[in-house]
Formats: sequence, structure tokens, C-alpha cells
Amino acid sequence: PVALDAKAVATLQSLGYLNLPGPAPAPAADSRQRQDPKAMMPVYRACRQAEELLARNQPREALGLLQPLLATSPESKKLRELLVAGHTALNEFAEAEPHVRICLAIDPTDRAMWVNLGTVLLEKRQFAEGADVLAKTLRMPRNPREPVTGQSRVSRVDVEAQVKLGIAFLYQGNLDRAREHYGLALQYEPGHVMACEGLAHVDALQGKRSEAIERLREILKTAPDMAGVRKNLGRLLYGEKRYGEALQEWREGLRRKPGDADFILNLAWALATCPDEAVRNGRETITLAAEGVKVAGDGNFRALDVLAECGMEFDTSPDSLTPSPSPI
Repeated sequence: PVALDAKAVATLQSLGYLNLPGPAPAPAADSRQRQDPKAMMPVYRACRQAEELLARNQPREALGLLQPLLATSPESKKLRELLVAGHTALNEFAEAEPHVRICLAIDPTDRAMWVNLGTVLLEKRQFAEGADVLAKTLRMPRNPREPVTGQSRVSRVDVEAQVKLGIAFLYQGNLDRAREHYGLALQYEPGHVMACEGLAHVDALQGKRSEAIERLREILKTAPDMAGVRKNLGRLLYGEKRYGEALQEWREGLRRKPGDADFILNLAWALATCPDEAVRNGRETITLAAEGVKVAGDGNFRALDVLAECGMEFDTSPDSLTPSPSPI
């Protein structure tokens, strides 16, 4: 556990970085007010177990282990760091934000946590504010304990800050600045997946669709299960009238991620409406459209649009949409 720095709390509040409901945790007057190390053993053990769960990609289980301890150990920075890691792994940025801000109140020099704050702001679509936080992070002194990349020996905090700055400028429409920051991230860590994907987005928006396609293909060579990358690759290929390749990517994505609504609906739409009539397949379209509505839900407008389009192109009578009973 770490005692809160009252001066740091006041500074962060004055800058608008610590606007939490209710009073900020009170700073400890001296080390004697900190908890007995023996009393903290359950927290230490839980944190160690949570780290193992996070390493096994089980963030929900890690959160379930940590959250009950927060009431008795609110001053534990390690506990809050792991809560941040768990929530961000689940894209629960609103839940992560209070822990991020309190970690920064405890240690305002924690550059990795400032990157987390920048990420939270980007998720709230506060792109200019997020970019400002990330740029300030890059100007802060580096902590010698920060992990570094393999070849360039650049801090991974710097790499992640550059990637997130690329995202911030991409969403602000400043494609040249986005390309600059993604490029720096790749210079520091060649093959960084998010930076490669970001550059592919920039390429596509700047009309360099062939370059974008090749970048996404390179990502899938080392990370074939990235569904979002494969969906975007299929859309780019389809837009370039490379219909067969697009369908191949979506079919491969569905094989790797069965039941994914986007892959199902992309395939159904393409098989129903493709300008190349040789690609169309009425029977498969109907099956996929029905499955898409079932997976996405009756209220999903895209699924209903696909089903309606199939109805205009092919027979979608109730009999054709009801699967035959499986033999017992």
C-alpha cells in the first residue's frame, strides 16, 4: 500500500484530472498510519493470483477476486493498477477511470497510468484532451523500471503513447499527424499490431487501398485470429471488386470465430447483392440471413436490412427460413 500524497491530489484536482464523486482518499499523516503488513497479506495474495488470471486472459475472474478487497484496502496502488488492467482488458473504460485517477494521485510520475488516462479520454471521444495528456506523457522523465522493446530499447510506455496519439489524430481527421505517430511506434517496435492497423486505416482514407490491404494481410500472418482486422480486410477487398477474396476472408473469420454476427451478415449481404452474379448464392444467403437475425437479435437493424434484401433477391417465405429438424 502507498500513502496518498495530499499535494499531488490537490495539484491533480486543480488541473481537472481528479474530478471524482465524493471526497478524495485522505492522505496518511505518517507511515505509522499504514496498515500492518500482516493484515495486508490477503491483498498481496489476491494481487498475485489476479496477475496470473490476467496473464491467462481471464480479466473477469481477476476483477471478481480484487473488487471485494477495495473496501478494506483503498490505498493499495497495486490493487488499483490490477483493477485498471482488468477493466481495460474488458473495454470497461468508465469503470477503469476512477482507479486510473486515484493511481495518479498516489503517484503522479507513473507514465503508464497517464497513458491509461489518455486512453480513457479517447474512449470518451475527448480526442483533443486525450492527445494533450499523451503528448505530456512523452515529455515526462522515463522511469528506469519501465519495460523496453526488444531491439530499440525504447520504453513500451512511449510506444503505446505514440499509438494512442495516432488514434487521437486519426479521429480528429489529421491523417498526416496520425501517420507520423503510427510510424514512430513502428520504428520503435516493428510489427506492432495496433500501429500497423492504424496505418492501414490512414492508407485507406488517403486512397491507398492496395497498401492498406497489404498491411492488413501482414497482420493476419502473425495474428490470424484478429477478427476486426479480417473484417476490415474483407471490406477493402470487396470495395476493390475482389469479391472472391473478400468472401474467402469472411469465411475464414467465421471458421475461426463461429457465430460472429458481422461475418455472418457480411457474407449474407454479399451473397445476395454482389454485382458479380456468379458469386450470388440464394440458398446459402437465406440460411445465413436467418442465422444472422438469430445471432444479432430481432431488434438489430442491420440484420433486418440484410434479411429484407434477401427477401427482394430470393425466396424468404417462412418455409425457406425455417431450418429442417435435425435427425434424431
